[in-house]
Amino acid sequence: MIKRTKLRLQYFVIVVAIIVLSCLIPQSLLAQSRMQVDIIEPSSDGQEVGIRTNIKGTAIMPEDNFLWILVHRIRDFEDLWWPQGEVTVNAKSSTWIKNVRFGEERDIGYQFEIAVITVAKTEHELLNRFIFLVKQTGQSNPIKMPSTTSPPKYRIVKKVRH
Repeated sequence: MIKRTKLRLQYFVIVVAIIVLSCLIPQSLLAQSRMQVDIIEPSSDGQEVGIRTNIKGTAIMPEDNFLWILVHRIRDFEDLWWPQGEVTVNAKSSTWIKNVRFGEERDIGYQFEIAVITVAKTEHELLNRFIFLVKQTGQSNPIKMPSTTSPPKYRIVKKVRH
């Protein structure tokens, strides 16, 4: 009888500990554990590109997140980025593809960094506003990296033709 009561008490303590710990873990940390974003192409840093190329990858993420690609020339634009657009993830295969642009003709010979990011709704709306204004005005000024919901994935390429 005492063993059974002691065993029940141990189970009770374990259940209470699990409940308490689950309340202490930030929800953002739990969301990141369900987040998986990878770049498949270009497959490694240093690949040569022209004015445009397809970026391919895979992503598993919560429904309230959005996948975006940003690009910048590394030299002279270390902290500034040009959003390339939202990426649609295929629900069945978890794959995505996005055609992106690398600067102007004068950028031949420079390295560009590609950032694949996940953002929450607020940042997603700001990025959409940026794209809308570029289409309306033809002006494309770079922006700071928005707040992300997971660590960005990066790839570096070299522009060799326009």
